[in-house]
Amino acid sequence: MKVSFIRLDMRVISVMILSVLMVVLSGVGHGAYAQYGPCTEGEVGNCYCIEWQGGIVAVECFSFSPTVYVYMDPSSCTIDCNPTVPTVTTTVITGISAGGASSGGNVTDDGRDTVTVRGVCWGTSENPTISDDCTIDGGGTGTFPSSITGLTSGTEYHVRAYATNNIGTSYGSDLTFTTTTSVTAPEVTTTTEVTSITGTTATSGGNITSTGGADVTASGVCWGTSANPSTDDSADTCTTDGTATGAFTSSLTGLSLGTDYYVRAYAKNSVDTSYGADVTFTTWDVPTVTTAASPINFSQTEASIGINNVSDEGGSPVTEKGLCWGTSQDPDTNGIHEASGKTGTGNFTFTITGLTPGTLYYVRAYAISSVGTGYGADMTFTTQGTTVPILTTASVTTFDTTTATLGGNITDTGGENATARGVCWNTTGTPTITDDKSEETGDFGTGTFTFDVTALTPATEYYVRAYATNVRGTGYGTEVTFTTNSLVPILTTTEVTTFDATTATLGGNITDAGVANPTVRGVCWNTTGTPTTANDKDEETDSFSTGAFTRAVTGLTPGETYHVRAYATNTEGTAYGDEVTFTTTAVQATVPTVTTDAVSSITTTGATGGGNVTSDGGDPVTERGVCWGTSADPTTGDNTVTESPLGTDAAFTSVITGLTAGTAYHVRAYATNSVGTSYGADVPFATADAATAPAVTTAAADPVTQNSATTGGTVTSDGGDPVTERGVCWGTSADPTTGDNTVTESPLGTDAAFTSVITGLTAGTAYHVRAYATNSVGTSYGADVPFATADAATAPAVTTAAADPVTQNSATTGGTVTSDGGDSVTERGVCWGTSADPTTGDNTVPESPLGTDATFTSVITGLTAGTAYHVRAYATNSVGASYGKDVTFKTLPIPGDIDCSGDIDMADLILALEISAGIDTSTETICNADVNGDGKIGVEEVIYILNELLK
Repeated sequence: MKVSFIRLDMRVISVMILSVLMVVLSGVGHGAYAQYGPCTEGEVGNCYCIEWQGGIVAVECFSFSPTVYVYMDPSSCTIDCNPTVPTVTTTVITGISAGGASSGGNVTDDGRDTVTVRGVCWGTSENPTISDDCTIDGGGTGTFPSSITGLTSGTEYHVRAYATNNIGTSYGSDLTFTTTTSVTAPEVTTTTEVTSITGTTATSGGNITSTGGADVTASGVCWGTSANPSTDDSADTCTTDGTATGAFTSSLTGLSLGTDYYVRAYAKNSVDTSYGADVTFTTWDVPTVTTAASPINFSQTEASIGINNVSDEGGSPVTEKGLCWGTSQDPDTNGIHEASGKTGTGNFTFTITGLTPGTLYYVRAYAISSVGTGYGADMTFTTQGTTVPILTTASVTTFDTTTATLGGNITDTGGENATARGVCWNTTGTPTITDDKSEETGDFGTGTFTFDVTALTPATEYYVRAYATNVRGTGYGTEVTFTTNSLVPILTTTEVTTFDATTATLGGNITDAGVANPTVRGVCWNTTGTPTTANDKDEETDSFSTGAFTRAVTGLTPGETYHVRAYATNTEGTAYGDEVTFTTTAVQATVPTVTTDAVSSITTTGATGGGNVTSDGGDPVTERGVCWGTSADPTTGDNTVTESPLGTDAAFTSVITGLTAGTAYHVRAYATNSVGTSYGADVPFATADAATAPAVTTAAADPVTQNSATTGGTVTSDGGDPVTERGVCWGTSADPTTGDNTVTESPLGTDAAFTSVITGLTAGTAYHVRAYATNSVGTSYGADVPFATADAATAPAVTTAAADPVTQNSATTGGTVTSDGGDSVTERGVCWGTSADPTTGDNTVPESPLGTDATFTSVITGLTAGTAYHVRAYATNSVGASYGKDVTFKTLPIPGDIDCSGDIDMADLILALEISAGIDTSTETICNADVNGDGKIGVEEVIYILNELLK
């Protein structure tokens, strides 16, 4: 190797470049990449240690002159060329908070090998290592700061700085600190007693006993008419009384009279708002006053009003109380009023004067305090005075066709005797003295009076009122009526209900015989209307008084409509009753003919029957249906179902209900016309045996997820009655019913087995489910089947695999999903970048398609040679993404590309010379681009780069 090395140098290195290399190497001192010392006796030159990334240290003697000498025996060098771990110290901890702190370190010696990673490690146990939580704060020597985050408040932690080179990792001293306690909401109490209460204002306050570890930003009191008023409720009102701690006072304004209020002190900091306890108080109100129910006594001009009462001063002393009055409702102290001379609560009476006789007055008691004026309810009375007379009208019992005796009774003169009295009448109602009247004048007190009136109209209804007039006006008695007697008879015509095709029974009723008893009575008829005695008639003669009569007439025409009037004749003439009509039967009808249908749709409590009217018997059928019972040949006197309304088809169907299960019945169709009722044949049937509730089994719950379960059941028997509803019911207690949660099958399937999907369940919860089925008898349940939903999902757990192999532009890594968090992993892979803790927002290599094994491998490509990278495995489910631990790796450099630029140029030659000479290059980006495999950047690399540049 040495010989070929010499040949290469001799071939490609110019004398000028060798001279530069000799000058540089002759000045090498102790440094990160080389150190030197004199060779042993017999050798010429110095010993140099040329290092390679973590490799064996090569020791050689070089002597530079016009000719290059290479001494083969490294034993002639006595210096120690073996690198060691770095030396690092821990920086004192500052900036301690509830969740973090600041520290750092100082790498004072790199151990003759480049420090690739440095930072601090921390934990709750002594002497944390890089297996614990750590920062990554670059590489190289010197001081560096570190920010520690994600800590738990009020917890003691240990911190150590660390530094890593190819030999290993070393640590600084172990330092301890304790995070501060978390900030909480303030603590505040409400002033126990609300003071200075008026009708619209009050004074309260509070005391801030703790700030919660943060500045108080606002404090005061909130109040409202509901419990627990707060700053968040728009219906409440709050004060702002500064940010100082301790006791404070708050003024409450804009309150309503006589209102119950709730008040709470509050204090706010950056965490939350706290409240003191609710304190209640009531604002002052106007006094509570009651007005006397009625005057003690009154006359035409004055009244004694008592007993009035002030029962509650409303919080402020009553300084005046008395009465207001007037002729309008709700009199107040702005009108006529007078004080009683008394104050405070209690009863008081008062006499008001100067009133007007016969006048309606409104009176209210009042009381005045500093809050305002309170009033009692209105009391009314009317002062004494004159009124119109009060009287009654006598019933009319004596009258004939044209005369009557009328009268009345004055029961109250109204304070002044009447100057006229009498009776008035008309035929329309509510007669007055402007109608017909009979009166007398004079000076009349109370008492009865009568008048005989004449010239009335026979058979007329009259309305009568007695009246009397004094200086105040005319008063009337109640209205009475009477009807004068008729001259001719008065009678009515009887409705015709008995008739056939040619005969009928007709008649009437004489309700008033008139001035003389009738000598003729009868009925008359025709087919055109308004019959008289000049038409067909049937009559009898005699002396008849009032009463009903009938006449049997014959010779009528079948199917003809007749008009009929009863009549009666006395000495004054003939009178007729009202007109009635009837239609004779067209032909001689018979009862209908009907058949009974077979009984169908038989259940436990019902059946369907019916029939067919094959003939109406020549007369319209007025009713048809079926009748039934437990004995043969039932009739309409038994149970019936009548068709309503009557259909137009001959055949009809009737639904029979209300039957008894397991019972033998008989049914017959029937039809009725005016002739009578006929029946079809007797048809026997029996109801089904009594039904029971259905029988049902419950299916196992499968599958079961976090929020749902699939179950169901099988109806093994409908109990003899159709199932109207089925499904499952569930809950967290055993044996759930339909009163709990249900899933009803809709629409009702035809298969006995059914499936129900339960949704909206809570993860990690034990449930019970039962199938159910319902018919008209009731609801039955299957067995209770317990199941439990899956626990609530979390993000997956994943570890990161080491990067191996690593090339100049790629690296093979991956990870293992150690838990899917209870939910399917939808994506997994690795994310990478040049900064610590990369996320999926950085570069990613997703696994596509998603594999089924927990462990996966990912190949990262497109990397830059000689560059430090961070990689983390990740996995995602519906809850979110999680990451494995940050793993670092460095791509291989291009041989000779010292500055990691991607090609070999003069900058690489200068860096190689500086490194070989021990010059500090810690501010440069360095790739350990070895060319000869000795693990070091040295002369061989310088010569290699020169060779590449001279090509």
